[in-house]
Amino acid sequence: MTTKGKPRGNARGSGYARNAHDWYVEPPHAVRALLDAEPIEGRVWDPACGRGTIPRVIEERGIDGFGTDLVDRGFGGGGIDFMRHSPPLMDNIICNPPYKIINAWIDRALKLTTRKVAIFAPLTFLEGIKRGAWFPTTPLSRVLVFSWRVNCPSGELAPDFDAPIEAWDKGTSKAYAWFIWDHAHAGEARVGFLRPPQRQAERLPLAA
Repeated sequence: MTTKGKPRGNARGSGYARNAHDWYVEPPHAVRALLDAEPIEGRVWDPACGRGTIPRVIEERGIDGFGTDLVDRGFGGGGIDFMRHSPPLMDNIICNPPYKIINAWIDRALKLTTRKVAIFAPLTFLEGIKRGAWFPTTPLSRVLVFSWRVNCPSGELAPDFDAPIEAWDKGTSKAYAWFIWDHAHAGEARVGFLRPPQRQAERLPLAA
């Protein structure tokens, strides 16, 4: 059931007050866009699964996967601290992590995987002198930029998983992308652009 309420503040440039655990829900069609553009082989773990958007889309595609989270939000395994948990090596990690510790999160994800790490994050994640020095030390292979503005509301305010795309059509000032690390990659990262879902493509022109 969708929780109703009035968003307050502008903590992420999205019109939503900052969640205590940085719990913001990416829409299912944003995850489907990733899987349409990026081949994923092997098992997938989402260690910040929230209410399960990423694992549920993974399951839709017939990919083996599961989710955990620090806080039990009714899906997957709750009470699992990703920064302290030491599971066996995983094939892939796909997640929307807490932004305030995103660099450390990615470093840990790379240590715990053998294939790919895909992170949903604001496009501004590319900015900064420290990150400019950090990125070349990692196997960042692709940055897939959304060619439309993706609504990523606080978990308490997000539409249901099965809600129509129209339910996610709240405006936002923040641009998002999927950042993909591939352990088999060498060289510079490439930039790609994700097309809007059909419902939005009908009314949103793409840049030439």
